[in-house]
Amino acid sequence: MTDNEESMTGTDMREYVERAHTAVTESDDLSLRNTELRLVQPFLEALGWDVRLPEVEADVNVPDRDPVDYVLQVDDRPAVFVDVVPCEDSLREADIDRLEVGMTAGGVDWGILTNGRSFVFLARNGDDVERLECRLDRLPSYEDAVSMYTKAAVESRRPAADRRIAAERIAKRREAVAESLTETLVAAADGAATDEIAAIVDGFVDDLLVALGPDDAAVNDGGAARPSKATAGNSADSTDGDPAATGRKDASPGNDGRAGSSPGDGRSASSATTEGGEYVVRVFDGRTSVGAVGTEGPVGAMANAIELLLDRYALDSRLTLPWRPDASDEKGRAVLARTPVHPNGTEMRSHRRLSNGYCLLATLDASSAKAVVRELAGQSGLRVMFQGDW
Repeated sequence: MTDNEESMTGTDMREYVERAHTAVTESDDLSLRNTELRLVQPFLEALGWDVRLPEVEADVNVPDRDPVDYVLQVDDRPAVFVDVVPCEDSLREADIDRLEVGMTAGGVDWGILTNGRSFVFLARNGDDVERLECRLDRLPSYEDAVSMYTKAAVESRRPAADRRIAAERIAKRREAVAESLTETLVAAADGAATDEIAAIVDGFVDDLLVALGPDDAAVNDGGAARPSKATAGNSADSTDGDPAATGRKDASPGNDGRAGSSPGDGRSASSATTEGGEYVVRVFDGRTSVGAVGTEGPVGAMANAIELLLDRYALDSRLTLPWRPDASDEKGRAVLARTPVHPNGTEMRSHRRLSNGYCLLATLDASSAKAVVRELAGQSGLRVMFQGDW
């Protein structure tokens, strides 16, 4: 297969959709096997995978479930799981759950579920699994998201995936790793400067985990877009209804992830000028890295970090709203509030609405955003490190 064939284009996907639509309308028998032959295997070929080579394995056993229909591999290691349902059947939530179980058991972050008429694309992002659902005829509209499952895109992510796996494995054994390194160095120093060596090793291991990259960051591998996180009420069944039904746009470079802006919020000039970089917040519980988030701007990174603290560490139970940092000298203004109104009664003109409904002030510069994240993490008994363009 040539390099050109490995990269999907919009034309490739439109041609596939036309051929698949013909197969669906003209075939009398689209059993599971025929669905695979006439719809799924051509789809994988359109993504750049050669189903005749070992890079695509069929009926692969994984723990906790029946075999995965197709496993797409890079360097003989599973990278994408593909489950198939007969074309005549609808995709069910149980089918999605089954695929997620397989992804977890197999240590795979990417998955596709399809019956040839509808598609569900899954991408693991830390503890969450993000989802994009769309019908066959809508695939070209989601070219950016679908392209993340091409052979070329999967191969490009492998180094980042390897770093993440290394970071996770080191983090799980962090204390033992640090102790072993310290013992080796102390022995080499004949017992001199034991405390100093231990402290330096602790910092080294932390820096190593940071250098290996965010383990569950909202920053995507290589800055690429992932499918959007699914929301309540959008089940897989809904994609088998109206032809235009539920496809969610993938996160674009201008979207700061889970924390979205209200339509009329806007950004101040000071915050807008810092967009376009990379702002990562890593969260630690003691010496253990427990999460990382990031976006192209400091306000988005702050928002995502607060979302993480709310979701995983019940930050809201420790807050009294409206809230502002202890060091703030603007007594009448809030950084977090239930409504977009400051304590002094003025409107919070530029804010971001978090997933739990809180309003977050969106005019902070990078230094102020860091102070907010650091203080809120401290209230949750955690510490943070800042990486990138802070």
